[in-house]
Amino acid sequence: MAGTVGAELQTLQTLHRTFTQKAQEAADIKTAVDNGLASAVWTGKYSQDFNTAWQEYRRNLDSLQAALSGAADDVRTNHNNIAAATGEGDRI
Repeated sequence: MAGTVGAELQTLQTLHRTFTQKAQEAADIKTAVDNGLASAVWTGKYSQDFNTAWQEYRRNLDSLQAALSGAADDVRTNHNNIAAATGEGDRI
C-alpha cells in the first residue's frame, strides 16, 4: 500500500474522539495521583520508592498525552482536508 492515501471520514472522526479522550485520561490519571499523594500522609521506604518511580511515570504520561493530542490534531487536519477535497460538509 505504499503511496496510497485515503480514509473514511467516519472512522477518522471516531479515531479523533478516541485520541482526544485518551489524552484527557492520561492527564486525569496524573492529576488524580498527584492529588492523592499530596493529601496522603505516607512516609518510609515504600513511599520513597513510589515517589521516585512516579516522577518517571509522570513524564511518561506527559509524553503519552502529547502524542495522543498531536495525533488527534493530525487526524482532524486529515479529516477536514479530505472532507474539503471531496465536497463533504462535515468537519471535526
